[in-house]
Amino acid sequence: MSNRNRIHALLRRWRARLGATAGRDAPAGDRDAPDALASGRDALVAWFAAEPEQYVLAQATLAVAVAVPDWLAAAFARLAEQPPLPAGWPSVAGLSGRYLMLTRVLGDALDAAYTRALRTGQPLVCPLTRAPWPAATRQARLKPAEWAALDGTGLGSLIAGVWLPEAGQRQVWRALAHDILWTDAPAFWAAVAAQTPHAARPGRTPDPAGSTEDEERLILRDAVRDVLRGLVHSETFNRRDGAGWYHEGVFWVAAKPFAERLYAQPEVRDRGEWRPRPALYQRLAVHGLLLPNGAQPVWNVYVVEEDRPYRRYASVLKLPATLYAGVEVFPAYAGRLQAVG
Repeated sequence: MSNRNRIHALLRRWRARLGATAGRDAPAGDRDAPDALASGRDALVAWFAAEPEQYVLAQATLAVAVAVPDWLAAAFARLAEQPPLPAGWPSVAGLSGRYLMLTRVLGDALDAAYTRALRTGQPLVCPLTRAPWPAATRQARLKPAEWAALDGTGLGSLIAGVWLPEAGQRQVWRALAHDILWTDAPAFWAAVAAQTPHAARPGRTPDPAGSTEDEERLILRDAVRDVLRGLVHSETFNRRDGAGWYHEGVFWVAAKPFAERLYAQPEVRDRGEWRPRPALYQRLAVHGLLLPNGAQPVWNVYVVEEDRPYRRYASVLKLPATLYAGVEVFPAYAGRLQAVG
């Protein structure tokens, strides 16, 4: 099946599920989706003219797009505003700046579309499972102020590990490992703007708490760096029975102990929205401060040393090496971390 037919089949199935759940046809705005996809293919051809090898990956990415009214048209419009990138950015082997910009534009448009839909009570599918959400009559009753506060910001980044093709996921994770903060839209577009001063910055989600988000990331980044620095200088670092290891160019830290050390930091201690631990992990992932395992923040691994008869099971977080200054001269763990399963 061609990519075009696959996309149309996805849209037909989505309309059928939505109609059965909400008791009516798909929203009128979505009837323009095929035209948006057609214009999008033309936009992709032009955007990847200088990187034709990335065009197939871009098509595969578009083929698994989550169907939300009008969001693709908005994404393609933003993409068309972007000037060509310098050929040398980013200067990391195997990374495509054009692909990163495409997926970031798609993520930003998805954030905005879900924010609008949530605040207006539109019927949707769950972006993680593709299952229809409850009809409006079965949704929780919220006060007007509570509806207005619903926010889809960060959704595109969260589901990258679920719906992006494997090659696309590798692009995102490699970018994060080299301090290109794809999961942090403001930081990413600031990096793009530094390369292309006249770039048109894509629109943010409606009513964004931009300064709040920026402040949140700085608080968490500084806390993570402080805790990581203390862990690296501890006597148990890079030991099988310790709480952290430097392996394959990234830091691996035992998840629960690391979170508890973060909660002990003065700037984190009183932030109730970062408790329990899954909420903290989610915010770290949204801000690009950890490298997730697909859609999950926690990795399950065995800590193995060749001269030891037993391996240790551990639930760990994976942190970019760029969080630690001077990492290029840091000794690697003598053993290895082996993924479970």
